[in-house]
Amino acid sequence: MSGVAFGSKPDTILSAGADGSVRLWETVNSQELNLVWTKIGFMSIWGPVMAVWMLGSGLAGLVLAWGLWRVRTWAYLGSLGLYVLGPLLATVLPLLETTSYPITLSTRISIAWPLVVMLIWYIGLVAFLQRDEVAIPYQAPDAASLADQLIAARQSAGLRRSLFIGAMWLFIFVLLFSVLRSFGLDIAFMRKWLPFIMGGAGLTMLVSAAAILLATILALLGALGRLSDNPVANGIAGFYVSLIRGTPLLVQIFIWFLALPQLGITLPPIPAGILALGLNYGAYMTEIFRAGIQAIGIGQYEAAHALGMSGGQTFRRIVLPQAFRIVIPPIGNQFIAMMKDSSLVSIITVQELTFRAQKVGRQNFRNLETFLIAAAFYWILTIVFQYMQGRLETHMARGERRSS
Repeated sequence: MSGVAFGSKPDTILSAGADGSVRLWETVNSQELNLVWTKIGFMSIWGPVMAVWMLGSGLAGLVLAWGLWRVRTWAYLGSLGLYVLGPLLATVLPLLETTSYPITLSTRISIAWPLVVMLIWYIGLVAFLQRDEVAIPYQAPDAASLADQLIAARQSAGLRRSLFIGAMWLFIFVLLFSVLRSFGLDIAFMRKWLPFIMGGAGLTMLVSAAAILLATILALLGALGRLSDNPVANGIAGFYVSLIRGTPLLVQIFIWFLALPQLGITLPPIPAGILALGLNYGAYMTEIFRAGIQAIGIGQYEAAHALGMSGGQTFRRIVLPQAFRIVIPPIGNQFIAMMKDSSLVSIITVQELTFRAQKVGRQNFRNLETFLIAAAFYWILTIVFQYMQGRLETHMARGERRSS
């Protein structure tokens, strides 16, 4: 916000934003009554973005042109990336941005027509690069063997497909952003409060990591108890799983933080949240670990005993590695769910990401902006963990694929 003034009525005020917006507010309930843009054209950030894009794409285009002349696969894929992903931000986003400005059609056309021409040019370039006469020579190097050429061609086709899938994701993101902008999404407000809200990201990751570690330990112990012939161990594990799975996570959080003080046990918010999350997900993961252990065939136990292995050695060297490979996908899904459910600890005053987003949103009547920041962080964290999970699954499956 760059300025404030009294409105035409006693109960209204005017606020001027750095992005060229002027808002009329009702002072009684802090409600926004009207929004007017004083800067005609794009939001102020898109001018520098366009300048950087033109300079960067020009320099990258020279390098890619040299690679295309030398018939390099990386140059072909790089050209597709440059002329598919880049224009979505450099042309489509500003074009959609103009719809949020209350300007005349003639002014809108004067702003949009250079971008339309540029977009048509990019579409023509992509269509040209997609032609078989152009694409086939760049799929694989001619000097390689036929087998290597087939492998390289398959990888090139996969990368090209991934590129267009990424472009579709980016287009959906641009479209959603433009729709939200048309409903008054305040970018300046988001930039202002982004550092404060993201200051809770470290605490979110700490709670998630500690709860995941606790849940894994409890799940392994619970699975061993459920499979044990010892009635004490089996009974304790069965009672734990039944009790935790039969009660809501929110109730368990309240019990750890609000109910235990009645028994003389007072826990700080962060340890209470970690214990509640870890115990809850440990119960669900117990059944996953149990199923993974039981999936190992009896023949492998007999073979290990025939080699002279003890029960502990058989479990550590034969059963547990294979069980981990089996349970990685469902356990990974549980971890992802736990990272998102860590937001529930905000109700017991843990000042993590969701707590800060809720606090700022309520104080400024801007819940959409603040919760979009929080949702973006959780989404990015989920994507990163999914990638790591995929790499771990590939690594754990290497031995099985070699043996087959």
